[in-house]
Amino acid sequence: MKGSAPTIYVKPANTVGAEQELWRPTDSFVYSIAWTSDGKFLIFTELLSSTGKSRIAKLSADGNARPIPVLEAAGANFGYARVSLDGKWIAYRSDESGTDEIYVSSFPNVAGKLQVSVAGGSMPCWRGDGKELYYLTPDNKLVAAEMKDANGSLQVVTTKTLFQTAAAPTRTGGSPYDVTPDGKRFLVDTQTSDQTSALLNVVENWTADLKK
Repeated sequence: MKGSAPTIYVKPANTVGAEQELWRPTDSFVYSIAWTSDGKFLIFTELLSSTGKSRIAKLSADGNARPIPVLEAAGANFGYARVSLDGKWIAYRSDESGTDEIYVSSFPNVAGKLQVSVAGGSMPCWRGDGKELYYLTPDNKLVAAEMKDANGSLQVVTTKTLFQTAAAPTRTGGSPYDVTPDGKRFLVDTQTSDQTSALLNVVENWTADLKK
């Protein structure tokens, strides 16, 4: 996205080749954009001006189609979606229960849902093998949920808090953290509160020292 009017562009990562305009929204604000692993679709949150509510949509990367709604419901907000690397599951945040929680549904044909968080959650992120799903709690703790695919049905085996973060909101509305494919390292965009100033030394009568 660039310019004064929100517009989605795509360009080769090696900078060879011209950028392509995919879509120019006219009645919505788009944020939290992510690719599917096959590179065929962009998944994003779309805040609709007509309803004031957000939904999850997908946009074909070939630029020949308009966005297709993936998850939406009257009176509820959906967002911050991430598709697993195998393309079978989509994790997202929804406030349909009255509280922001993390859910998982099948993908690309969305059917059913599994609630992963139990006391609030946002910003889901998959481990490379899809066997762990991470998310942030309302007090910025990073939680790992162990996931199990049993005959095409996903289950939460257990959840555990990994560590406290000071994750800061991003300007683009995306996730303030990411994880390596093996789940062993995290990169967190952190908001610091250190206001300690460096010591300031004041030298008096310095002109007299120059005459010596």
